[in-house]
Amino acid sequence: MKYTEIKNKFADDFFQLVEASEDIVITAHFSPDGDSISSVLSMYRIISDKYKNKKVKVAYSGSPDSHFAYFENFEKIEWAKDMTECISGSDLLIILDCSLYSRFTHSPEKIEAKNKICIDHHASESDEFTLSVVVPSVPSCSELIFRLFEGHFNLDKNLSELFLLGIISDTGSFTFLNSSNSETFSIAKKLLDVGDINISLLKSKYSFMTKREFILLQEFVSNTSFGDVEGWPPFQYTYARRDFVEDGEYTNSELSSASKAYIVGYLSCLEGHPWGFIIRPKSSFCGISMRSLIGGVNVRKILEKMSIGGGHDRAAGGIFEDEKDPKKCVDTVIEWLKNNEPNFD
Repeated sequence: MKYTEIKNKFADDFFQLVEASEDIVITAHFSPDGDSISSVLSMYRIISDKYKNKKVKVAYSGSPDSHFAYFENFEKIEWAKDMTECISGSDLLIILDCSLYSRFTHSPEKIEAKNKICIDHHASESDEFTLSVVVPSVPSCSELIFRLFEGHFNLDKNLSELFLLGIISDTGSFTFLNSSNSETFSIAKKLLDVGDINISLLKSKYSFMTKREFILLQEFVSNTSFGDVEGWPPFQYTYARRDFVEDGEYTNSELSSASKAYIVGYLSCLEGHPWGFIIRPKSSFCGISMRSLIGGVNVRKILEKMSIGGGHDRAAGGIFEDEKDPKKCVDTVIEWLKNNEPNFD
């Protein structure tokens, strides 16, 4: 079946489920990045504009990241300790940018929605859904949403900015693109033209760092170490100490911003160390992000085999649900590496 046929059938099936539902919840993975925020808010716009009388809300597990406050409807997002607190009585749950229930809730058994839809672009194994489309060849979930529903929404400046947020985020400002996904450039051009958008100005609205976040970045840099496990390419890793985070009363949003700055500026950039990871403490657990250069190890498979997360082959994330000490999480990863063989595909 051609992609256009898949697109048309999915859109038809999607809107049939939406039309049959009165209470709709949209969500995505823990620790939302630009593509996650872009996906949920663009989907909120598409459904809300098409169905004025539907009850539609966006809910996340966790706390808000104020860096994205500039974007349309960000203030309407509901944040909870666990997003299952927000779905009671809902007819339809739409899950974006992830396809495993464990990536957006600590309590999958509490999901009660009659129907569940998934739209994702990660190659991870998928849970069961009423309707699902997963296309790993598309660089971002926001672009996949754009492609699937083009013609079903009114593209204005606000929506163009939202779609660009996701595309810029998951393509590393277009640096991860190649000949197999160059169509992203044509979509970006359309968004830039319709919204009359300057990318540098748009990024300045959300890609910034406070002084407190800079101090956290220094913590990550000072704790950087280098690993050499037999059979594995050399790697670098770092973490933030829990006492440092708690004494400074740093928020999850500040930790997220500082860790992203470290990932972009330092992780997998060191000569001879093509991959690595960063661990950050959160309220009752620790989060991990892994990155790898092309030709390096498959970090998605590492986190999937450890049963703590997933994502892309070169960029993945997860959580240590039962461990609060970042240093012990580092030790757990290194011990796992010692007892397993690397994947390079």
